[in-house]
Amino acid sequence: MECMPEGRGMVEATLLPDAIIILVNGCNQGAQGFGLATASTLEALIYDPIKAVGQRFSTGSRSTIARLHHSCALLLLDGTLMVAGSNPVQMPVLTPVSNQIPSEDYVTEFRVEIYTPP
Repeated sequence: MECMPEGRGMVEATLLPDAIIILVNGCNQGAQGFGLATASTLEALIYDPIKAVGQRFSTGSRSTIARLHHSCALLLLDGTLMVAGSNPVQMPVLTPVSNQIPSEDYVTEFRVEIYTPP
């Protein structure tokens, strides 16, 4: 049993060819749907099952894009990850709207990133 360094919901875990797992996207608080997700997680987590218990998780590079529900990470042929996705709102949100629905604090995201694992 291993503990993650932080709580994370709606995470995308991708298995790399060397058995390392990269976890990206999601949030530290809330849940998917109904606009409940807050505190987006921007750092990648790296899980190496070969390392000793307590040393298996490390933190990877940080994105500047919040990707909550309906996000994805896809392993590409060159070993990089294509990371995409946005927030779960009914209509696109082009500017942050601070109101009763926390997920509308995040804009609808159309950009795609390439994450290069270490």
